[in-house]
Amino acid sequence: MAITIIKIAGLLCFLILPLMGPSKRRPKKYKRPDKTFISAHYGINKDGELEELFSK
Repeated sequence: MAITIIKIAGLLCFLILPLMGPSKRRPKKYKRPDKTFISAHYGINKDGELEELFSK
């Protein structure tokens, strides 16, 4: 009897979850800084080596 109830509950979960649809998207709390702004201290040069970046 308990196994039947668990099977029915599991079946209902698999039927209800796809019908719920996608969740609502939350508004972004932050804005990206300007893409020209360098915030990293290290970078990779043309040779593939790690080098320190100096702010200009």
